[in-house]
Amino acid sequence: AVGHHSDGIWIYSQPWRFQTNPIHLQGSDVAVCSLAWLHHVFLVAGLSNGSLCVWKTFESSSDCCHWFKAHEKAVMGLGVSDKLVASVSEDFTIGLWLSETLRPAPALDAGISPLSILHGHTSGVTSCAFSLDGNYLATGSKDLALFLWDVRDPLQKTPSLLRSLLFCHQDWISSCAWIGTMLLSGSNDGTVCLWDMTTSECVQKFLGHQSPICGITTEKDHVISMGRDGLLITWNLQGVEETRFLAHPSQTNHCTGFRDPCKRFLGTVLQKCGSVFKVWDWGM
Repeated sequence: AVGHHSDGIWIYSQPWRFQTNPIHLQGSDVAVCSLAWLHHVFLVAGLSNGSLCVWKTFESSSDCCHWFKAHEKAVMGLGVSDKLVASVSEDFTIGLWLSETLRPAPALDAGISPLSILHGHTSGVTSCAFSLDGNYLATGSKDLALFLWDVRDPLQKTPSLLRSLLFCHQDWISSCAWIGTMLLSGSNDGTVCLWDMTTSECVQKFLGHQSPICGITTEKDHVISMGRDGLLITWNLQGVEETRFLAHPSQTNHCTGFRDPCKRFLGTVLQKCGSVFKVWDWGM
């Protein structure tokens, strides 16, 4: 799924094939800032006006079945675990939602409310990622901080701040992703860092970009980072650069990784100069 600033959302089935028939979800002219899949068939969109929108993608209708105000400002990132959906916003807050409450149901919009609102960041929150077991949520912000939240048993106890890594980059944190039990962070300062969150120690820095990091993803023991200038670099966990190439010739907004049944593909998204996105066969 690819979100646009003024052209809604396009969903591509098996985009590695040459011929596709994308589905166009046209909800409004509000910019789409973030997307996440929920239970494989529901698509959650975070919008620039602070709203969340949920689509049923297995039906022919392209109507948004939930549309509700979640934050006061733009929803910059979304994360999904088995039980929770996290939304992070320019309003400095993180919303936690029970995933079952976001699944489409008739006349439910008025009753949708967050399980919890997390406070602590002092500037806009840009990214989030659940740990692989869903017990922890990492958030990154323009305040240069990485936070780790304990979200175990959210119905039994209030989620709480477990660790805070203050000033861990020299500029905004733009992205974060888990690789095993360790956390990766990408920043506008052009660096990617690998953190041991049990000790709050940076165990590796990945240096090589000359522009802000706009996305990071992982595959096995490999780190893949995308610069705003379109440069894509892959590394091993020891910080050794393995591959670099210009994936896009101009400004890039985001990159993400996904897998088809047989191979590994890396998709990079460019929302400029014709809203081009590219899919790369990674073959790892």
